[in-house]
Amino acid sequence: MGKATIKPEKGLKIIWYMIVLIFYTATLITILMLFLFFDANIWVLIAMSAIWLLSLIIILIWVPAAYKALEYYIEEDSVKMKGGVFWRKYVTVPNKKITNIDITQGPFERFLKIGTVHIQTAGAGGQQGQKAELKISGVKDMDKIRDTIIGNLNFNTGAGNVIEKIPATIAEITYVSEKEILLEILEILKRMENK
Repeated sequence: MGKATIKPEKGLKIIWYMIVLIFYTATLITILMLFLFFDANIWVLIAMSAIWLLSLIIILIWVPAAYKALEYYIEEDSVKMKGGVFWRKYVTVPNKKITNIDITQGPFERFLKIGTVHIQTAGAGGQQGQKAELKISGVKDMDKIRDTIIGNLNFNTGAGNVIEKIPATIAEITYVSEKEILLEILEILKRMENK
């Protein structure tokens, strides 16, 4: 079983800055188009430009603060996230509620060699990663993080913990034929009957 504290890579901050750059460039172009092609009052242009500049300054201050506040914790019984600048956010997903773990990479993430691990529960569904209960964003070792979480998952059955844990790595998974599975189930049923 593994425990880990994870800070996102600096690439996540770069992605946030790229999103801000794209959005604020588009809004600036819109403001200029309004002024050039429509007979807008100069005071309206000044007010819109002031709001644009003020919001840009706030966002440029917020991005590093949000990045600094963001931390993830993989513990033996849960996965946790802490973050937020103005409003603090704490999310805990107990291992017993985890139903799916997905990994995604957008184009910017692929370029920066980072990605996102999506941890889903039965209550949060949808397409891959769309409604994840918790997202571990901006990390490089996505497979290792997923394998650590999977290694911490314990499944208890009514037959005295028949399945102790999921293998932590693909290397531990071996092919088992249908006949071997049925024989194992038969053996488990016999043990249950004896108890």
